[in-house]
Amino acid sequence: MEFHVQKQGVSRYECVSEQTVEQPVDVELPLPEACADVARVLRCKATPRVTTKELRGRTLTLEGTITVQVLYCTADGGLSGFCAPVPFSRSIETDITCDAGAVEVRGASEPLHCRPTGARRLDLHGAVRLRARLFCRRNAEIVTDAAGGELQLRRGTVAATLPVGLAEKHLIVEEELGIGQGQPAVEQLLRCDATARATDCRTVGGK
Repeated sequence: MEFHVQKQGVSRYECVSEQTVEQPVDVELPLPEACADVARVLRCKATPRVTTKELRGRTLTLEGTITVQVLYCTADGGLSGFCAPVPFSRSIETDITCDAGAVEVRGASEPLHCRPTGARRLDLHGAVRLRARLFCRRNAEIVTDAAGGELQLRRGTVAATLPVGLAEKHLIVEEELGIGQGQPAVEQLLRCDATARATDCRTVGGK
């Protein structure tokens, strides 16, 4: 008795490696020229941003910047703050070799230990966490039809998504904002944050 089976190939991305590492931050920063002398540090936070990811064999190389945000009291009792970029490079050994893989890296903001070493210099120590996930494309075959002998089939339709890629892109935001009518003039900028939220996703011209 012979059976004839028809199959169809499908693929999906599977997370095959996940690691969380700490990237040390040990640096001494001078105050920008526009900032007043520091008397006491109130808050110091570090936020990592990965700009380059390269996977060769089992070695994942990351490059990026750590943005340090400092809020402090000035010598005359006022408030001041500034941001400074600190470049970094890190290599991570993964658990598996993946030829057709994609990498996702997320960083978490962490507080830093910060102390003044003078009126215009700060000594920073701490670390930020980087979570790296490696996705490999897995191919498989599913039975779509069969015939032969007294074989009986129960058919059904299942939706499937074919992954074509996994990518990230950094966007540059440039905007001039007003503070509104009746508001006092800005004396010192302490902090600036932005959060991106996608409201629409579609393909245009194959992109």
